[in-house]
Amino acid sequence: MGCEDRILIVSNNVISKTKNNGKTIASIFEEYPKENIRQLYFSSELPEDIRLDSYYQISDKDVLKSLLKTGSSIGKIQRTNVKKLVNTNQEKGKKIPKNNLTRLIREVIWKLNFKKFDSLFEWLDDFQPQKIFFVGGDSLFAYDITKMIKDKYKSKLLTYITDDYILPRKTVNMFWWIRRNLLLRKMKPLIKETSELITISEKMRNEYKNIFNKDSLLLMNKSESLKDNSIQNINNTRLYLIYAGGLHYNRYQVLSKIGEAIASINKKENTKIKLFIYTNEQPTDKIMAKLNIENGSEYSGTLNRNELKIKLNECAIPVHVESFNKKSIEATRLSVSTKISEYMSLEKPILAVGPKEVASMEYLEGIAYCINEENLIEKDLKKLLSDFDLQKKLSLKARNQFDNNDLLLRKNIEYLLNN
Repeated sequence: MGCEDRILIVSNNVISKTKNNGKTIASIFEEYPKENIRQLYFSSELPEDIRLDSYYQISDKDVLKSLLKTGSSIGKIQRTNVKKLVNTNQEKGKKIPKNNLTRLIREVIWKLNFKKFDSLFEWLDDFQPQKIFFVGGDSLFAYDITKMIKDKYKSKLLTYITDDYILPRKTVNMFWWIRRNLLLRKMKPLIKETSELITISEKMRNEYKNIFNKDSLLLMNKSESLKDNSIQNINNTRLYLIYAGGLHYNRYQVLSKIGEAIASINKKENTKIKLFIYTNEQPTDKIMAKLNIENGSEYSGTLNRNELKIKLNECAIPVHVESFNKKSIEATRLSVSTKISEYMSLEKPILAVGPKEVASMEYLEGIAYCINEENLIEKDLKKLLSDFDLQKKLSLKARNQFDNNDLLLRKNIEYLLNN
């Protein structure tokens, strides 16, 4: 790229090949010289041995341990010679339940450790970041730490918002409102000092412009093309649909509805159609029962990057879903799923089921087969499965959109990293 700026990435998640935000960050910096990038992150994840030379990790466990050691500095340097540990990064033992009260308590514990960053600043002193690429999540302490680093090194700040945590929700939970108001108070001054605000959807761009009185650069999730012509559809005996993504925000309920619709179509039409569901999450027994619909859908475990590519190329139709649940709509309304770009690259007809007002569904309108009402899933799915001309048209539209997006994203990323 010809740019020599030293960039510090600050985020909750470590750069990754497979995990949502980590994968998004990795795609933005994939062509940037790795010696000019470092990452500070706030989780127990371990870095994959693929990208950067040096990371600084501060986890909740580090912070808790530090409370018991007077004067000890928190966090540690992680390097990319950590081998094959990315799948063993879960904290063992009983986990503290995540809710708005425990998250507020977590913020207090982090705040008590704010004078223990000597090792962090030693790690940064020989790097002297010229830019900070801050992925703004819902952790209050992350905004304070980013501000400290920006002020110390006089760095230019780029702030990327990928999910919404501040718009009002229909909830009477007092602790949610406390967290929301505290977060908004943290975001406003930091975004005011931000040189470039970046948002993930046009919907978010418009709404955040009104809130923060600042326009933003649109940077949707970027993906390499997963299309592989050497892998053929497996459709000689059964029509395969694949969902590869999260089950949270009640998405599993929509997948269950699709499974039921497929089972009904198979019974009525004597067809052989099946939805296979892959996710990195471990479903509870209750969710598992919803996903496994006899002669309709099946939970099929997890996939690594190469396995995912093979399965998506083998399938006939990739599936995207968003929940019709009101609370889930509020939580996902401004975000665009990381899977959409990958799906579009396959040149296959995408099935999208969910409410119109969610940004992912709004974005897919016209390039995917969108079903926006739960009671129409079986009827509309049957239309898609029987109309091969429509499938071909949607396949081409999806791929054309992927190619157009790729050109725009490359232009926006180059602008972002070179100015």
